[in-house]
Amino acid sequence: MGKRILDSCVLINLFAGWGNFDCLRELGHECYVCEAVAREAQFVRDTDLGGTPILKRIDFQPFLEAGALILCRPETPDEQLSYVDFAVDLDDGEAQALALAKHRQLVLVTDEKPGLRIAATPAVGVSTLTTPALLKEWASLNADNERRMVDIVRRIGAGARYHAPRDNPLYDWWQSLVSAS
Repeated sequence: MGKRILDSCVLINLFAGWGNFDCLRELGHECYVCEAVAREAQFVRDTDLGGTPILKRIDFQPFLEAGALILCRPETPDEQLSYVDFAVDLDDGEAQALALAKHRQLVLVTDEKPGLRIAATPAVGVSTLTTPALLKEWASLNADNERRMVDIVRRIGAGARYHAPRDNPLYDWWQSLVSAS
């Protein structure tokens, strides 16, 4: 079992697509969310029953209590120092997630180009995944998940305004799902 820490952009995408975080358990990894990310990832776009656009609050508590997500924060001086160093170039949530990924050997799951770039530097050396990579992994678990992907990608586009960038290795796969909706 691997250990992953999710940035706010990915949490917002997943919540928009799945409507919850329960599906993370299917992946068989421990999934962490740091305090700064939980503060940042507060809402997704949705519509009420009449079709009026609304903001839907993301409530992490049930998923923390159920073990789908594990809350964490910098605890050691090294983690705190890295957090401050990364915050020069990244937002608080991404900086905190990257600092914890570095010192706890976690895989950072983010879509933010600056975070991906810094994580890949030899001095940091953190493995990363993006929303498309995580969802492709999830979709490959069974045929039902694969069938749901067209709707999930549509919901992510509408609720989180996320579209896989052209330089993402899974861009063609993502676009094939967008085209099918």
